[in-house]
Amino acid sequence: MSAKILLWDIETAPAISYTWGRWKQNIGSNQVVQEGYILCWAARFLDSDEVHYDALPYHKQDYANDPTDDYAICQTLLDLFEKADILVAHNGDKFDLRWFNAQLAKHELPPVHPQKTIDTLKYAKSHFRFPSNRLDELAKYLGIEQRKLSTDFTLWSGCMDGDKDAWQKMVDYNIQDLEPLAEVYLRLRPYIKNHPNLALYEDWDGDRTERCPKCGSRHLVNNGYYRTNVSVFRRYKCTGCGNQNIRGAQNMMPADIRKEIRRVGL
Repeated sequence: MSAKILLWDIETAPAISYTWGRWKQNIGSNQVVQEGYILCWAARFLDSDEVHYDALPYHKQDYANDPTDDYAICQTLLDLFEKADILVAHNGDKFDLRWFNAQLAKHELPPVHPQKTIDTLKYAKSHFRFPSNRLDELAKYLGIEQRKLSTDFTLWSGCMDGDKDAWQKMVDYNIQDLEPLAEVYLRLRPYIKNHPNLALYEDWDGDRTERCPKCGSRHLVNNGYYRTNVSVFRRYKCTGCGNQNIRGAQNMMPADIRKEIRRVGL
């Protein structure tokens, strides 16, 4: 058994409001004609090529009654989240998950089950200095091949007007980002210091062989030693994901020497 890592993304409709200008507008609540909502979502598990997706028009009766009602697609995404251990998205913590949580609360649906999230945008900003942190630009900089549909605001307005061609293109646009998201995540994963320990999700079967906490692999090679003030551990490198700072579980410093070091305050 391995960790179920779900890559996901949502597309949302903008709010509609009355304004007197186009720059630095302070829009009051009484100027808002229609709040935003989720148009569609796409997701796939890291260890699978099967793509899961849903969009408002796929729920024909609900869409006919109210084309802005995203209850049904929130429910299907929530059901998929129940099968996941870890959620991965680009700008997921600040945007996608907050949007989704707001819609869940609106529809009186239960909260998201998986508690562990990985936001590739957050780590790109905090650990690196890339020329751009946009997903497509990251993929390009890292040499990751990608299929990119050209879009502009007419795609969103077309969906909001019920155009079938626009909806199909929106779903395709939503799905296309999953592959570069997966590749960017795997490329950044060895650098993420507080990444969830994937070794804990593996079936050990009584085998106490060291595993990589970033990917769960047993394919480790010696990479020197890890030292604290009073202890010494073996350090390993993972040949699977490239993680180079895996600390072994066994303390190689004898207990009596550790005790003496503490006693003299070294």
